[in-house]
Amino acid sequence: MNASPRVSLVPTPSGLPSIRVRRAPGGFVTLHSLQDPWEEACRLAEAVPLDAGTGLVLVLGVGLGYHVLALAHRLRSLGLDAALWAVELDDDVLTACLQQTDLGLLFKLPEGRLLSQRGLGRLLALEQEAPDLGVKVVRHAPSCSLAPGAYAVWEAGVAELGARRRLLARHAGAARWLDGLGGPAVVSVREACRRVQEAGGPYGDEEAALLLLDRVHRYE
Repeated sequence: MNASPRVSLVPTPSGLPSIRVRRAPGGFVTLHSLQDPWEEACRLAEAVPLDAGTGLVLVLGVGLGYHVLALAHRLRSLGLDAALWAVELDDDVLTACLQQTDLGLLFKLPEGRLLSQRGLGRLLALEQEAPDLGVKVVRHAPSCSLAPGAYAVWEAGVAELGARRRLLARHAGAARWLDGLGGPAVVSVREACRRVQEAGGPYGDEEAALLLLDRVHRYE
């Protein structure tokens, strides 16, 4: 592997490597077990609650992709046709994954995707899907710790998407009302959005609705 100076593979007794990444402030993060990365990945995959209402499993943080493959295998075993999207925001880690791990099982799914930050638009485009399409977010904590703010944007996007779809499902004219909002209301919503963004996630329904208004009008 043509490793970045930030990234190194670490051998484990199982035969599958783990990966270690240098943090920008200093120190390292190890993204997978140093004993058995595959067994760890299977435990994570089995802990995700899945049912017929799950339309999308969104994995935040890929590392070397073991937990993504374990989730793909579980979806196939359960006979679920849910989409599986895996998001990796560290380019060096993504390169190492593609060089080290065969992700063929992910890409054999009807909707298996490996996304970077540029893929955020795909998530927001799901607004047009059925309101009851369930989105299950799976956080790979070690990977998310490398860029917590960037991954929080995706989590906020899921919250915003859910709020907008629920709103539009309950009130058919809501889209026209949102698009027509103007005048003093714009100033009030802009200030409220600023406070929510400064406080950061996780977001409840009220905060998600404000961020929804922010996106509709592209205030910031």
